[in-house]
Amino acid sequence: MDGEYQGEGSRVRRDGSTFRAGISLTALRNPDGRLMGFAKTTRDLTARRAADQALATAHAAHAARDAAMDQAREAQAGRARAEEAAEFAEEHARGAREYIRRVLEPELAAERARRGGAEDDPSGRGGH
Repeated sequence: MDGEYQGEGSRVRRDGSTFRAGISLTALRNPDGRLMGFAKTTRDLTARRAADQALATAHAAHAARDAAMDQAREAQAGRARAEEAAEFAEEHARGAREYIRRVLEPELAAERARRGGAEDDPSGRGGH
């Protein structure tokens, strides 16, 4: 708008304390457009700045909470994957033990018997 200025700056109260202020200067003109003077308003922005800061703090806390919840969900998913992998490994080990017991041990016993037993027995117990 022509003939108007708005800005912010530091101001001093009558008691000597400083504050952040919003300043508006407006040109006052008569109906013919001739400059008659200026109107100046000064607004104390302390409360608004405090509210803005509180809102920014709340947003930051909300974002931190969301990030923590995301990390917790990721950790939970990682734990579930680790438990699944452990179950798979245990099942695989059980299957391997069963294969050894049912297939390989009988084959080894048959081979030992075929070769004559004691000289190939790694346990030293002999096949007799």
